[in-house]
Amino acid sequence: MIRAEGLSKTYPDSTRAVRDFDLYVGEGEFVGLLGRSGAGKTTLLRLLNGALRADGGSLEVIGRQLSAPSAPALGRRELRAYRREVGVVYQQHGLVPSLSVLHNVLLGRAGSMDRCRNLLNLLYVPREDVRAISEALGELGLRVPHRRRAGDLSGGQQQRVAVARALWQRPRLLLADEPVASVDTETAEAIMTALRDRNARDGLTVLVSLHQRELALRYCPRVLVLDEGRVTYDGPPDEPSRHAFVASDAFDEDAHSLEESGFVDP
Repeated sequence: MIRAEGLSKTYPDSTRAVRDFDLYVGEGEFVGLLGRSGAGKTTLLRLLNGALRADGGSLEVIGRQLSAPSAPALGRRELRAYRREVGVVYQQHGLVPSLSVLHNVLLGRAGSMDRCRNLLNLLYVPREDVRAISEALGELGLRVPHRRRAGDLSGGQQQRVAVARALWQRPRLLLADEPVASVDTETAEAIMTALRDRNARDGLTVLVSLHQRELALRYCPRVLVLDEGRVTYDGPPDEPSRHAFVASDAFDEDAHSLEESGFVDP
């Protein structure tokens, strides 16, 4: 699913966000990314999404060369086709506040439909789609009227809608950039459980960036710890290896205090 060799990315201010990074992820894996702010987690996810192009090394995702010494950048049409197979969940949910919950979720497949079908969906949504979206939201523990404006929901509810939108896309690869960093404990559990269940049921490959070590321990069969753009740990979060990344000092002090307090977003 993902093959990165010697991947590097340096920003214009000379910040080396990713340094000679090697990564191999098989189809159907569930991988947690851990590390303090600035460790390179978001940059890595943006490289995988095609939002950034690496300065060095090679990157192949779902059979497409996103970065390689002799390979040209993907064209606009190729990039759109690639992104239909890659779902993304951001820390900031990125919903359209004026649209309903139902229509925000439907946007997950907007890229795979023609303009006429997308416009038609604003007027009429097939009953089977309404039922499927209701079930998807139910998996996330969200039960609100479908016609309710997304902008009227709480932050935690909006994040669940954003996750449902990404899953509705039916991607082969899901990239989640700190999707539970600003939600309460119950919502965090619901989101992580939904991602794990979709991974187990459909073979969805998931890379999720986290600050909360306990969530990684409970949900992620494989954990990568990043520090200054390098991998300092790659393996299962089982008891024999637990100390190796818990003691790696690759976490924010703010994340520690939030985790200990339960960090509830009202």
